[in-house]
Amino acid sequence: MKTYAVEMLDVHKTFYSSGVRALCGASLFVEEGTVHALLGENGAGKTTLMRILLGLERPDRGIIRVFGKDFSAKSPKDAFKMGITMVHQNVSLVDELTVLENIVVGQEPTRFFWNDKKSRHILLETMRKTGLYIDVDERVGKLSLAEKQKVEILKALYRGAKVIVLDEPTAYLSEEDSLKFYELIRKLKQSNHTIILITHNVDDVLAVADKVTVLRGGFSVLSEDVKLLTKEQLINAMVGEYEPVHIQRVSQKGPLLLKVEKLFNEKLKDVSFSIHFGEIVGLVGFTGSGQKELFETIMGLRKVSSGKIIFQDVQIENLSTSKIRKLGISYIPENRMEEGLSLKNSIFDNVIATKYEDFEKNGWLVQSECENFAKNVVNFFDVKINSLKLPAKVLSGGNLQRLVIARECYVKPKLLLAHEPTAGLDVRSSWRFYKILEELKSSNSAVMIASSDYDEMIKICDRFLFIHQGKIVGELENKNLTKKDLFTTLLNTTTKSGGKP
Repeated sequence: MKTYAVEMLDVHKTFYSSGVRALCGASLFVEEGTVHALLGENGAGKTTLMRILLGLERPDRGIIRVFGKDFSAKSPKDAFKMGITMVHQNVSLVDELTVLENIVVGQEPTRFFWNDKKSRHILLETMRKTGLYIDVDERVGKLSLAEKQKVEILKALYRGAKVIVLDEPTAYLSEEDSLKFYELIRKLKQSNHTIILITHNVDDVLAVADKVTVLRGGFSVLSEDVKLLTKEQLINAMVGEYEPVHIQRVSQKGPLLLKVEKLFNEKLKDVSFSIHFGEIVGLVGFTGSGQKELFETIMGLRKVSSGKIIFQDVQIENLSTSKIRKLGISYIPENRMEEGLSLKNSIFDNVIATKYEDFEKNGWLVQSECENFAKNVVNFFDVKINSLKLPAKVLSGGNLQRLVIARECYVKPKLLLAHEPTAGLDVRSSWRFYKILEELKSSNSAVMIASSDYDEMIKICDRFLFIHQGKIVGELENKNLTKKDLFTTLLNTTTKSGGKP
């Protein structure tokens, strides 16, 4: 007989302030000790359904049971008493504290003083039971994102969680770190914990989930054993019928657009390459090989020790970022939250942040022109907002990503630099981004993209540059390459350059 950890039946939720019907009879049945994926596009209702389970939102109607008992959480404390907790996409740890201190803060085993020995014993025992090991004395600021997520999970386990809701855990992880995270989830399952995996990534579902429930437009449209489904069936359930974008590869190079000559700084070593009008160039390398530093140097965010960056016959290595943008270069940074947006500022301010000078007249902003521009940017990539005046932090991760892409692409740059541009996007939004690339390319603009998704790179790039330890170590035309071809070339070029992958 099946034992359910969580049962949610015919749940409805409307946000009356905006008129948005987030859930229209959604149902979810999660068996105890399993990994259950909650799959859907951004805005499908996944997060709202889980916020109701956790007591962060109240449903209009619906039945909820936890471990067979009727349940109606009024706050996260109520959910936690039943052993339910959520690990959010953006970790909330203190970098200056150790792993141990982050996990036990607020949960010390004695009431009046810190008992390091007892806290350490409880945490080590938790790690032993689950197989999730980490150096408890390491400063959190020194950990990778994947390691920080492990700390968040250990914090939940330390506090007695039985059901752990993971919110888009692999959205910003490399392929290597994603594989490690899948193993972590399997270990949690082996220790009889129940996992609800919120995701828009079909590969996550196929890799680690036992069952999947697909939400679309607030409805549950599919609930099935994962082993009975294909990737194509899952995608169709998420978005309905779709037509993939096919980006034509250039048959011959256009005129020269960007030329980098013998570029050096604290991170880059003798970097030379060129980009031509109308081509998409992939920058391929292992994490931390210099992709971010190269993009930031081109954008004027890092100083150049020696060498030249020539854009349309203009030498730009000593220009300010604002002047470089005016020449027609846009940039989608890897860390959108910290480097692409100011979350405390309004959506409006974030949209026009790179365009203030264009809307100034006699020292004043022309408000009507600014607002029209901001509305057009938001509509360009269907960013779902209630008001431009709201702080950016109210937007979901997917909407924040779309906002940055919209701002950088709406202006039709001559050159777009994009670092992990589809990380955090659902299938439909990724297709929309590819369509934008197709439009930029057809208008003779160029794109340089760095992505850890090699399937994506092969689909959209004309050629590849390989980067290792801050140096371009190889180049390859995309002549019907496979993912294996790309990865093998990366390994060969890094080995020949004398470095370790």
